[in-house]
Amino acid sequence: IRRIYGVFSGLLLVAAAHGVVSEPVEAQQDGQQGAVKPVAVLSVASLEHLTADLGYLTAVAGRADVAVGLQVLGSGLLQDFDRTRPAGVLITLDDVEPRGVGFLPVPDSDELIGRLKQRFGFEIDELGNGIRKICWGKGAYLKQKGEWLFFTDQAKHLSDLPNDPVAMLDGLEQQYGLAVRFYVSNIPAGL
Repeated sequence: IRRIYGVFSGLLLVAAAHGVVSEPVEAQQDGQQGAVKPVAVLSVASLEHLTADLGYLTAVAGRADVAVGLQVLGSGLLQDFDRTRPAGVLITLDDVEPRGVGFLPVPDSDELIGRLKQRFGFEIDELGNGIRKICWGKGAYLKQKGEWLFFTDQAKHLSDLPNDPVAMLDGLEQQYGLAVRFYVSNIPAGL
């Protein structure tokens, strides 16, 4: 566990050192350049990339069996994901309120939600406009847009979603397994 924690801590430090301040990136909304500019993004590489990294790390550590075991455990929950595309979280500002929206490479959320509902027994409320609420714990709001499943803690954050959220990751998903980038220039001066 300490070794894994050390590896992830090192990855985060490298990601931070290489990408703390960047030029602004604009989201593409409904086919047009929009004004949504992230103040931070969290990038998670594709499952293919992460699986290869996990295989390498466990092989180097002499425990390739651990990677195989984790793949078997996760295969049931991850079968609805597109293994070739990344996931991430986009943090923008609504006036001064932070707005976090995550996205997952799930082409058909109905299958995933049905599987999770069956496994964990939570209820789903249909709120209209394609927005669903998972009624479990504090709850979460979901919306399918194209090949992406977006999620957040507030339904109002599911408006004006980008058509291509990967464009807002600005290539981080190709360079790192897990990365965070802050766009300091997108933070209003008064904050």
